Amino acid sequence: MPWQIRRVNPLGVALSGLLAQDGGTLLLGEDFFPWIVLALGAAMVVGNLLAVVRSTRDGAPVPMGRALAFVALGGVAAVWGLASLLR
Repeated sequence: MPWQIRRVNPLGVALSGLLAQDGGTLLLGEDFFPWIVLALGAAMVVGNLLAVVRSTRDGAPVPMGRALAFVALGGVAAVWGLASLLR
């Protein structure tokens, strides 16, 4: 064929770099979104726990309620992502 069909997102960026050789699957395949949810949830947990530990050690003011709420929210997201991967 003299022409080739390319997949383009609404911003005009070609997605050919993210597509596998078969042309139909994204990077990490169908497990892409559970991995992202797991990574973001775990990052929320670790980051906020480290902020709480640092505030107790250094005496720096950290909104404790918000930090612990983010730890809980990140924990739920991490468990959800892990459960989605293990199903």
